[in-house]
Amino acid sequence: MLPAAIDEKLAQLIRRARRMIALRGTLATLAVAALVILAAMGVDAALMIRWGWLRWALSGVAFAAIGWTAWRTLIRPLWRKVAPKDVARFVEQQHPELEERISSAMELLDSSDPDELRGSETLIQEVVRGAVLDAKSVKPEREFSARRALRAGIGVAFAAAAFAAVFFLWPEQGKRLLVRAVAPYAEVGNAASARMAVLPGDTAVAEGDRVEIAMEISGSDERRAEILIERPGEEEAPERMSLAGETETGARRFTLALPSVAKGFTYRIECGRALSRRYRVTVQPRPRATSLAAALDFPAYTKLPDAT
Repeated sequence: MLPAAIDEKLAQLIRRARRMIALRGTLATLAVAALVILAAMGVDAALMIRWGWLRWALSGVAFAAIGWTAWRTLIRPLWRKVAPKDVARFVEQQHPELEERISSAMELLDSSDPDELRGSETLIQEVVRGAVLDAKSVKPEREFSARRALRAGIGVAFAAAAFAAVFFLWPEQGKRLLVRAVAPYAEVGNAASARMAVLPGDTAVAEGDRVEIAMEISGSDERRAEILIERPGEEEAPERMSLAGETETGARRFTLALPSVAKGFTYRIECGRALSRRYRVTVQPRPRATSLAAALDFPAYTKLPDAT
């Protein structure tokens, strides 16, 4: 049985060590998460990503880096059980002046060797007494300082500053890029599409109706825009939109008219580096009469029964 002073001190050291591991691992994971998400946002902003699988691959790499960091710095270290003897040896390595009295006392008290091998009881008690004094002098806050754990906070601060700069300079583009990076399944246009307005967007029409799709884009001198239409059972096919001039605000307006729509479809619009999200046109069956009936209500004086 260890003396209470040694037992409690080792327990304090273990708790302190685990808290510092948790702090350092959490900060390291947050730093890596922020940096890899920023990198994914940068790649998305630099490239025209048309294919959904590429967005999934980009986000998958980011999530894999975050998971690997969390496993290495947080989950595995906390999962590993820390033995009191290991803590005692670690402290004694940092303080050679302790002359390994704590670990020696633990080994002697835990030993099942015969007395002639363990040594005299008086000698053992002297070693234990010295170990108790050494244990009282050990400060958990000094042995496991938060300074080392907080170094990982530098990466968090750097990433936070980078995020703040992105959202301050390009708020709408930054929001789109962040959503696309963390939720690759989300239907969100790329960063350049923040300057684009699509009308009517998602809509429902009656079968056979005319559908006109318009797109207005500001701050662009592009003279070409395409609508990418995907009908059920068919691959996505581009159709060129017509330049209809400029709006009062200076935005360029492109249009495409479909004279008669028989089936629903999805579409997105590409103009230069801007690629909108997918919109859906739902086609509802047009109401039609399937049968006609006439009700005949004869006056009473005719004594004729009513008929249909």
